[in-house]
Amino acid sequence: MKQARPFLISAAITALVMVVLSFFIDDDMQAKSALVTGLIVAITIAAIPIYDIDRWSLAKRSVVHFLAMLVTVFPLLLISEWFSVPVSILVFLLFGVAGWTIGYIVNRVQEKRK
Repeated sequence: MKQARPFLISAAITALVMVVLSFFIDDDMQAKSALVTGLIVAITIAAIPIYDIDRWSLAKRSVVHFLAMLVTVFPLLLISEWFSVPVSILVFLLFGVAGWTIGYIVNRVQEKRK
């Protein structure tokens, strides 16, 4: 299992930078978008170590990661007001499925090389 600390530090730095930057943006909607984007990226980075818990099955890691994203990223997506609620649900699910699939394929390729 990889150490979670580098991911958490990276997530904290990302969030801090984007929060600070959002205060310097004059347009309220752009400032809000920068803030939300930074938080979504930071949360996503912080959640990566979930997949490094080797004692859990892939199904358990996937469900825990999905639930973590559901209670953190999805509300931010709604708060952002970028999309209507139905489109936000679709975007959340499509990005989740695409991200999971890409991660799965990359992991399989890496495992075959070992």
